[in-house]
Amino acid sequence: MSKLYSNHPITNFTNQPKVTSSLLIRAFQQLPAKEARALVELVRCPIFNRREEVTRLSEYLAAHIGKPAKKAFAAESLFEAAFPGELYDNRRLRHVMSYTLDALRQYFALAEWQSNKAECQQTLVRALRNRGLEKLFGKALDKAAS
Repeated sequence: MSKLYSNHPITNFTNQPKVTSSLLIRAFQQLPAKEARALVELVRCPIFNRREEVTRLSEYLAAHIGKPAKKAFAAESLFEAAFPGELYDNRRLRHVMSYTLDALRQYFALAEWQSNKAECQQTLVRALRNRGLEKLFGKALDKAAS
């Protein structure tokens, strides 16, 4: 075991459940490579994510999904990807995995919404009306009607 890891109960990953069956890993495994790259682009955007560790973990997962190395999805490997050079802390790993899963859910919702042009246009029209942007609202409404 690396000297970066202690035998403290909080940081002892040998007694932790395997993360390969986590919702995050299973959902990531369902992503085609193109969507995994799109997710990484989303988490790099500060509008959607401000946590560097989420970006690092997403990049790591995108690079290793579909490869046969099971050790790549061990808790120690995931933690090292998210928090390079830091002592293993299962609680922190679980938090970053949860934040990354939230980003993945956000990506799924956004991708689904963008795939329906009519729904996108309806949302735009509603947003413009709600903000009192009458001129833009009128143009968007005309475009939606055509």
